[in-house]
Parts: sequence; structure tokens; C-alpha cells
Amino acid sequence: MDKVTKWWDSCRADNLGKHAKCLIESATETLQNNDKMTGVYAATTALGALIFLLVLRPLNRRFTDKKENKKKNKRGGKKKSTGLSAKKAEKPVTLEEQIENVYKRYLAEYKQGLDALVADFDPKSEKQQYQLNYYNEMLLKLVIELDGVDLVDLEGDRKIALKDRRKCVIREIQTDLKRLDSLKKLSH
Repeated sequence: MDKVTKWWDSCRADNLGKHAKCLIESATETLQNNDKMTGVYAATTALGALIFLLVLRPLNRRFTDKKENKKKNKRGGKKKSTGLSAKKAEKPVTLEEQIENVYKRYLAEYKQGLDALVADFDPKSEKQQYQLNYYNEMLLKLVIELDGVDLVDLEGDRKIALKDRRKCVIREIQTDLKRLDSLKKLSH
């Protein structure tokens, strides 16, 4: 059992390179002695050491890099923030802005292309089939995002106004989803 423990300790992150180099050197020496069966064992050992070095060493670096980053962050190092989360941190978005942002994205990114697709749709065109699926997915994401606007805690006129606005935007998007569904029926 002591030998296993010593071997396990020698395989730790600090000794991986040394361990693999030692295995390769001993395999090379044995291979040079020209004993046929021993040569096979030596080649297998060398191959195992090479795999060990190539596979486990990069994995070890990933783990040690993560540990070092955590240590830096604990010491006061700042994490890089993505643009989206940085914007949220700067200014909280109101419920009205959330609904309007979705509607603006719908108009700016999808409405015009969707109308063009519907106007000259060819069910045999693979590119247009792809576009049809793309617009369908993107519009569904917008509807899901609108469903995520939480109006439960609101009361009174503001809640009614926001519900009506959200409902109006969802209905407009659903109208285009129905148009896309009718195109899908043509292609089948």
C-alpha cells in the first residue's frame, strides 16, 4: 500500500513532467537492449507516458489556472464583465423599457427580413427554409422574453397599462409567427 501511495504522490501536478520523462527514458533504455518482449512492454510504457503527458498535463493547467484566478479575485482582482451585465449594473431597466426594448429589437432585427421572406417565399429553396426556421426561433425567443417581464408585484393603472402593452407586442409577434407557420405548411 505504501508503494501505491508513493506512486500517487509522484503523479501529482508538480511531478507530471518529471514522471513522464522518467518513464520515457526507462522505456528507451529497455528498447535498446533488444529483448523482444521487453521491447513491446517498453514501447507500451513510452506510449502511455506520452499520453499521460499530453492529456493530463493540459487538464492540470486548466485546474491550476482556475485556482490562481480564484486567488486573484479573493485578493481584490477584478473580474472582467461582459457588456450586457455591465449595462445592467449601471442602470436598472424598468418594466416599460424591457417591453419596449423587445419591441424595438423585433422591428429593427426581424420585421423587415421576415416581410421580405413572406413576400417571395420559395418552398423548394433550402436557404429560405433555413431563414424561415431562424425567424421562427427568434420570434419565439422574443415572446419568451416578454413572458419573463414580471408584473405580479404591480397594482393599479401601471399594471393594466404594462399588461396591455405587453399583450399588444406579443400579438404582433404572434401574427408573424402564424404567417411563418402558413409558409411551413406550403413547404410540406
